[in-house]
Parts: sequence; structure tokens; C-alpha cells
Amino acid sequence: MSKISVAVGHLNTPYGNVVQEEDFAAVLRAGTLKIESDTLTPSAVAIISGTFTENTPNLMIMCMHEAGATLESVNRLYVETVKEGAYPSPKWEATVAHFL
Repeated sequence: MSKISVAVGHLNTPYGNVVQEEDFAAVLRAGTLKIESDTLTPSAVAIISGTFTENTPNLMIMCMHEAGATLESVNRLYVETVKEGAYPSPKWEATVAHFL
């Protein structure tokens, strides 16, 4: 099972099949929730915005590698979600602090 499947499965658990693996990977690569996708609904955006508090930094980094994203793009996504009202993740911030 891929790490993206694990992360998306965890995000979807309370809601059903809302977030698609392809969309999750795409936002990691893009560094933003503002991508064009037929399946990235407002509900999926809201769910993905909590990924940094719902998933461990270790899992997020493994997802980053699977998606072909960079640490910079994933951190841009993090910053965007916090600016939009998501809870900050001190664990994520501590994990990437030395690399950015």
C-alpha cells in the first residue's frame, strides 16, 4: 500500500471517499490547494487542509517523495493552509525548520 493511500485513507475515514489520491498528490506537487481538477471539491479542499495535523510529518515526507513533490512545495501548502485557517502543526514546523 502506498503512503499516499494511507494518508488519504486517514483523511477520508470520517467522511467517506471525498479526497482522491491523485488530487492529494497534485496539491503536494503544486504547493497549493488551488489546482484545477474535476474531483477536487470544496469538501476535499477542506479535508486536505487539515492534513498536517492529521498525518505525521514522517508520513507527509514519504507522501512527498511518492508524489514527486519537493519539501518547498509541501511547505508552501502547509503555509497556505495555516493562512486559510487550518491549525498549525508544531511537529511539521520542527521537522522542516532545519531544511528550509
